[in-house]
Amino acid sequence: MALITSSPRLSGKDSVSEKDAKGTPDTVTGNTYDVQVRYRTLSIHVDDQVDEKGFFKTKKSKRDDPAVAIRNIDVHLITPDEVFSRFSTSPHVGLESSAIQRRAKLGKNVISSPPTHYWKKAINYVFGGFNFLMWIAFIVTILSYEPLGGSDPAAFNLGVAVLLLLVIVISATFYALVDWHASRIMKSIKSLIAEEATVVRDGKRQTVNAADVVVGDVVSLRMGDRVPADIRLTEISSDVRFDRSLLTGESDMIPGSVDATSDNALETRNLALTSTFVVQGSCTGVVFAIGDKSVMGRIVAMSGETKFKLTTVQREVWFFTKIISGLALSLFIISIIVWAAWLRTSFPGFETASEAIINSIGCLTAFVPQGLPICVALSLTIIAKRMARRSVLVKNLATIETLGCMSVLCSDKTGTLTMGKMVRLVPS
Repeated sequence: MALITSSPRLSGKDSVSEKDAKGTPDTVTGNTYDVQVRYRTLSIHVDDQVDEKGFFKTKKSKRDDPAVAIRNIDVHLITPDEVFSRFSTSPHVGLESSAIQRRAKLGKNVISSPPTHYWKKAINYVFGGFNFLMWIAFIVTILSYEPLGGSDPAAFNLGVAVLLLLVIVISATFYALVDWHASRIMKSIKSLIAEEATVVRDGKRQTVNAADVVVGDVVSLRMGDRVPADIRLTEISSDVRFDRSLLTGESDMIPGSVDATSDNALETRNLALTSTFVVQGSCTGVVFAIGDKSVMGRIVAMSGETKFKLTTVQREVWFFTKIISGLALSLFIISIIVWAAWLRTSFPGFETASEAIINSIGCLTAFVPQGLPICVALSLTIIAKRMARRSVLVKNLATIETLGCMSVLCSDKTGTLTMGKMVRLVPS
């Protein structure tokens, strides 16, 4: 403002109108155009430096904790005018095209799936369970064929090696299919994300893809809409109600508010959070977080950081696997030692080194219950499919075992476990 006052007084088309001074997108010329460019250049610099609470930060800190980020949300504690000022937007005009282009570079309004280490899964498929014993048997069988097979190696040894490799491939493929089936069931939760959003941009109300929503967008919601991003409510109807059962598990409708009703961002009623429903009324608000920076995105990130622990059945199977593997390896080594220390010297020509290895492999493979892990995983998969038909999503097959160990389930989140409504049954 001091810059405008100190500039020389202009006349005609070079003068600055009161409407232009308020920051409308009208085009001006002369010295005032230079002022507008400076303001926009400054706004770009500020956008890149806004702190975590505004979710404008472009560089993610290594110590960025999702729980801490949720606790630090303070947009619900400021007034609507301060909200528009913080995110450089207008209640009637919305964002300008240039601002949308800049903010779109910060990322799409899409919640990323938890990172999956496919190489670790692949190693577990190929070498997990009893497969590592099959690999030992396969390598030793190949050695018995060449070079220990001599000038005329037995084709039987090569056939045994191929058979062992086939067993490994079948087991690894089955483990991968079971894991893929469980992940495919969980992908149905993506239907909970909104597809479209009604926003105000350049003074015009328009419908855009929810993935293209940016921070600072002025979004209009009405009954039946799914909230596309985290929104600070600035204008509501008296009867607006939200369904937050996806986040809180509570089936009761939550009334909206313009003012904060709680210091906790998850409890206050002047925020509309991603993937919740507008079940009644209408409202307008400013987007303050999108995608992975939204509350839902933070929760998904926290769920992906949970370390997997072995269940009771998995611990028992692993313990049994170690015992059987140790016994099989011991008998294999004893068989080789007996041949090398006794049969080879006392009965020369009884069997060659290649034949001794093939006979010893029988001790190695006979003790391996290769079908045990497959039977356990197959049983859990069948249960998961039955639960999916009853609208129960199974994130991990290990949770089925936990469910089978329960005798009583106590929960106050009835809206999550049931249809979210009570039905009166009339006896016939």
